[in-house]
Amino acid sequence: MDLKTLRKKITEIDDGILTLLAKRKDLINEIYKVKKQEKKEVKDIEREKEMKELRAKVSSQLGLDPEKINPIFESILDWSRNIQKDL
Repeated sequence: MDLKTLRKKITEIDDGILTLLAKRKDLINEIYKVKKQEKKEVKDIEREKEMKELRAKVSSQLGLDPEKINPIFESILDWSRNIQKDL
């Protein structure tokens, strides 16, 4: 495969990641509504711990280094909290 074709595939994957982030944002909005009704805080330490453990497990199963993947998900989690705080 040539470089142009490989880069096109990367672009397609990146577009898919962005599409998934948009879907995640929609769910974040719904989660915020439920949290507000139930008078819960934006930050859920127990849930975040569960998510971190699951991400590490899935990363490893996919052949990815959890230590390298974790900062990406920490950024997504920060973004998610900020969305909820701005609502």
